[in-house]
Amino acid sequence: MKYLEGLNQLVRRLRQYRTENEWASAILDSASQFGQQIALFSFQDGNLRLRGQRGLNLPGSLSLNIASAAAFQSAISSRDSVIALRTAPEVGESLCSPDPSARAYIIPIENGSRVVALLFVAGKPIELNAIDLIAGVASMALEREANRTLHTQIAAQSNRKKLGAEYPRKLA
Repeated sequence: MKYLEGLNQLVRRLRQYRTENEWASAILDSASQFGQQIALFSFQDGNLRLRGQRGLNLPGSLSLNIASAAAFQSAISSRDSVIALRTAPEVGESLCSPDPSARAYIIPIENGSRVVALLFVAGKPIELNAIDLIAGVASMALEREANRTLHTQIAAQSNRKKLGAEYPRKLA
């Protein structure tokens, strides 16, 4: 039941987020209930940029090129969760583990048809279904915000056209 409370809180927070930091914090807080080491990366132009972390000691300015992290590249191209060994070729030098059997989970977060962020989860115990659900809810929150912005722009444009038709300018 505690898991349900955490997921319910995530939905409430994502319904009300206003900034990228609020969005990221909600995801990280929720995901940290299901894994020990969590990192959230934004993805743009072939690069990953760290947006937040829990249980790791990564530099805040961490940036990775997906060409140097095959597991991230696979999650982006497949738009599906990937389970990978925590080796440098798979997850990058900064996220690799000295334990040769250590695994990481890379979960994409989408906005429409684009992967815009990736969630890295490692350590035990991991509830992969819960992490997938968190990423799905985060994706829906981004899509909702994008749709709201688009509808606001369409409504404003429509109102300008109506006002222009109702109050035509007089030419001198």
